[in-house]
Amino acid sequence: PSVAMVHLHGNESGALRAAQALVPRCDVNLIHLDGTTRHIHVSVGSHVCEADPNRIFSNAPLTRLWPTWNRGACATEPVKSDAIRQVTDFRDQQLWPAIRRGMGVPGTLAEEMAEGVCREGAPVAAFHNNDASSSIDILSYCPGGSGPSGCGSSVGREARAGATDTSVSGNPHVEASEDKDDFFLVTRRADFDALVAQGRNVVLQSPGVRDDGSLSVRFAFGRYANVEAELGGSAARNEAMGEQAITQLGASCRPSGPAGQQGSGAIGVIAVLGQFGQ
Repeated sequence: PSVAMVHLHGNESGALRAAQALVPRCDVNLIHLDGTTRHIHVSVGSHVCEADPNRIFSNAPLTRLWPTWNRGACATEPVKSDAIRQVTDFRDQQLWPAIRRGMGVPGTLAEEMAEGVCREGAPVAAFHNNDASSSIDILSYCPGGSGPSGCGSSVGREARAGATDTSVSGNPHVEASEDKDDFFLVTRRADFDALVAQGRNVVLQSPGVRDDGSLSVRFAFGRYANVEAELGGSAARNEAMGEQAITQLGASCRPSGPAGQQGSGAIGVIAVLGQFGQ
């Protein structure tokens, strides 16, 4: 594949439909979790515990954030340790290998964590939707002070976590005509510059971003993009943003056919990972 597309949050249905619409006409793979909720779930006896699948890609954040997802027995021993072990087993044995297969390269997460590097494969584009009421939008990356045009003087939540590369002038780029909930996060300067030139909201992630266990941090030194589209927004816009991201990362796409029919591009591999433990 030219690009591996990843969808992790089952409640972000517009993002999944956009990614699925691109599979038949673009040289991509799609890896997604087959669920309808934001969290994945594991069972320990009669207890069902949960975790955000985009916060489990390193161990310390997974443990640190566990109490924000779980209460009662799931937040205390011995259930807590058993549930975390199930989540890490799922990550190491199913989710991460599937993403690496989608990228066209082998490798386990344990090997890469030990080596401190991610072997290069196809670039990764993660598809997300943002709730309009959420604090996560392009302005959450604003660094404060006399920041870029459109930012104002406030320091955004993600900027406080070191997510914004403040060494780059004009980062993040806030496009006046764009909805602040529709934006891209990228890890390469060339991709940032290209999307700025195309009039998109975009932020270049700092290589020193605080580790929150997310896929974007895991690929901080690789070639990666987040597609963030407003939840409930136009399906056509969601798909167009996805196509813009993957073509920027190197994918080729045939145009959609007449009367809504898609082109005759090859079908990508779809790895569906079901929720487990219940």
